[in-house]
Amino acid sequence: MNVIEIDNINYARSYIEHPLENIQLTVKQGELIHLKGETGAGKSTLIDILLGIKYPDSGTVKIFGSPPSELKSKFLTGVAPQKIGPPIENAQLGRLIDLIESHYQGAEGKINSILEDFGLKFSQNKQRLSGGQERILFFALAQAGSPKLLILDEPTTFLDTEDTENNVSKLTKFWKHLQNFHDEGNTVLLISHDREIGVQPTRTIWLKDGRLNESFDVNNSEESSDKEVDSNLIHSDNEVGALHWLYLLRKHVKFNIQQTFQADRKDIWLTFIASFLWAVCISFTAKIGSSEDSSSVYTIAIFYSSYLAMTAAKSTGNIIAEERQNEILTKFLKVLPLPPIIYLSAKVIAAWLITSLLILTMLFITLFSNVISPSIFISLLGSLILGVIPYLFLGLALGYLFDKPKNIQIAALMSSLILTIPVFSRPILQVIETVFATPGKLNIAALIGDNVAAHSPIYHYIQIILFSGKAPEYDRYLWLHLGWLIWFTLISILIALWAYWRTCKQEAQA
Repeated sequence: MNVIEIDNINYARSYIEHPLENIQLTVKQGELIHLKGETGAGKSTLIDILLGIKYPDSGTVKIFGSPPSELKSKFLTGVAPQKIGPPIENAQLGRLIDLIESHYQGAEGKINSILEDFGLKFSQNKQRLSGGQERILFFALAQAGSPKLLILDEPTTFLDTEDTENNVSKLTKFWKHLQNFHDEGNTVLLISHDREIGVQPTRTIWLKDGRLNESFDVNNSEESSDKEVDSNLIHSDNEVGALHWLYLLRKHVKFNIQQTFQADRKDIWLTFIASFLWAVCISFTAKIGSSEDSSSVYTIAIFYSSYLAMTAAKSTGNIIAEERQNEILTKFLKVLPLPPIIYLSAKVIAAWLITSLLILTMLFITLFSNVISPSIFISLLGSLILGVIPYLFLGLALGYLFDKPKNIQIAALMSSLILTIPVFSRPILQVIETVFATPGKLNIAALIGDNVAAHSPIYHYIQIILFSGKAPEYDRYLWLHLGWLIWFTLISILIALWAYWRTCKQEAQA
């Protein structure tokens, strides 16, 4: 089995100056390949295909005998991507380091050891790392899982010889670390436009005009070309159980919450302020409308349900949108050994916890306004939190259908309004019936209104709230409403999964 097998890859896009044509490449265990080429030659595109981030138009790619998207390949591959965009804030880098470390056993010690050797002590208190320091950090993160294949895309950018410590340049230390990694029998694919590098490659390959048109052996390449990948490496160290995935789920939930409060701090505060004001207004309306808990619960159910549906959808959608706009974070997450079910579940759970905090705040305001009695507080809280679940998945779909937070907010608002309109159809039609009806005839408007309202998931959300609040407006069809909640949740999940895979496919084929 080979470490890398690229078979007749073709990839052409209108924005690419040199499309990839008939790319063939086989890399054996223990090789150190230097892939060279001018800027725009297609090196980074080839690496994205190799990592499964992009799909070729034709041809196949295998890493350790498996497609690059499989967990087995990801566990054995370490990646230091090319730097994209402006410097990353240290607070975000700190969260990213913690997240990557959680995927591999003993990763923290491995990363710290490499950083200390470069004289780099990471601190979230500093504002930003320099460009060279970021490259060192990415190099260390690539080795977090003790990979058998290391893919480095322009790793020496900003590592100039003037950056020294004890008269030893960072660049010299980098080449020493890379040589040690290779000497342990591991495989390296180094992508660089530099003609000379600080290690002796087994092969140097030129990518020019979209073709691998020149390849030659440099030193002892025949010795490495006969090596086969030890199959024990693929199975022994990378088998993980349910506890590992549960641990990763918890870490990703924490990461998403921290990212939301850091990257989207202004919107979070505005949402909390809006929720506070909304709760005050609705509580006041409910209080002056009736002095009894039942009528107050009905008012709360009507206005809280639609608002929370919109807020829940917006919360999940914003988490997705903010991440998609961060290219370097997105690339790191795509190469981590993480099943999509864990990745997506973490987004939904994070948004659910944030929304639950909003619900708790709003309900406390309602309680302290003497609108509801303490005896129904817990049951109301449970029903409100339970009812937002399908809208969290709806927001997940919006996050992949729209790539900007502002568009997601508009879509969440429109979705909430569309789902809420049927609920108000009955009173509107009743007014029409009252004006135009002939005495003694069947109240057709009320009948139509009831049927229209019953097809809105918001209506069933309201009825569950009324049940928990022991309101007389509750229609006593609890199982029907719970069934609708489950059905709408399943539909929302299917839409979210479709949107996710559609976006993944579009981005991979872009």
